Amino acid sequence: MKITVSTSKLQDAISKILKGSNDNKLYPITTLMSLQYYDNTLSILSTDYSNYLKVMIKSEVSGDEGFNVSLSKDKFSKLILKTTSEKVTLELCDSNILKVKGNGNYDLELPLDEEGELINFPYPDIDQPLEYSFKLPAMTIRGLMISNESSLATTLENIAMTNYYLDSKQVVSTNAFVVTLNELGLIPNPILVSTNLMSKLDLINDEEVTVGFYGSDIIKITRNDMEVIGKLSQDELEDYPIEDVLKFGSAHFDYFCKINKNTLLNTLDRINLFVEPYDENGVYLSFDKNSLGVINKNSKVSENLPYLNKSDNINDITVVLVQINRLQDILQSLIEDEVTIYYGNSKAIKCVGGKISHILALIEE
Repeated sequence: MKITVSTSKLQDAISKILKGSNDNKLYPITTLMSLQYYDNTLSILSTDYSNYLKVMIKSEVSGDEGFNVSLSKDKFSKLILKTTSEKVTLELCDSNILKVKGNGNYDLELPLDEEGELINFPYPDIDQPLEYSFKLPAMTIRGLMISNESSLATTLENIAMTNYYLDSKQVVSTNAFVVTLNELGLIPNPILVSTNLMSKLDLINDEEVTVGFYGSDIIKITRNDMEVIGKLSQDELEDYPIEDVLKFGSAHFDYFCKINKNTLLNTLDRINLFVEPYDENGVYLSFDKNSLGVINKNSKVSENLPYLNKSDNINDITVVLVQINRLQDILQSLIEDEVTIYYGNSKAIKCVGGKISHILALIEE
């Protein structure tokens, strides 16, 4: 059996597969990809063992119906991405050899299962009922990642906090230092979405995708030429400290000021040159009646930025100590030109742009 496919189409599909792949040596199936040709469509499949990605080529491909091979992602993808011929022909021989014809002729040995047979790549058949579905702009997913990703937990003290929390009112992410609240209500019931699954959704760049929820823990996202099937982290949902997070996120602040975001970022970049490792990445923010001062910990370097707007009740100078790298991450995640900073709380400051709020814990001296 054999198929012939446009090289550029195959390269584009493989690039998406590689971006959405997470190899895990504990699960050999994650190092493979599958090519299947049915109904005049070539589907390329991969998995990280929890989530599955399918990229489809529906034009400039022809061949024998039922063509189906599983092979190493590494060597095959490197070969195809280096190919310059207009088309690539793949032929499955009687043995476990895939003949590849492009710039030249190449034989790739196909992996076998424990019984010496060609591997049949596992792709989930969803047998649970569709609970609900909706259309979603793909840019919403990308914006969600930009706004919330930097505040995800990266350590495993509470593994639930390495996920995105979504409910009918917001998308939440948090670690020990930052809480991010995105006023984007997408679904009726709370769920956790893993970073691996979210990274696969970021590959979808159509204007609109269809999102479906099956049973209690399966999500399926589709567009014209791509499909993602993932397993939600519902077992960890009860461990997510959502009540404590929302309580911290609703803290009261006495004052606010509005600053040009890029001006503040440029200031932080310069001040950061003088932040020493023993400073805990800390800088002072000094809020007075008309301007924000940014000062390194030994008070030898400082800059002042004028407010664009402010609360009317500012009478005193308020000085707080924050981690400069986390403040930079927060500002870079906001798409607005201006950021509103709320202060006057002994535990945190809050940075707001549009419908996104980042609450940054202060460093205690």
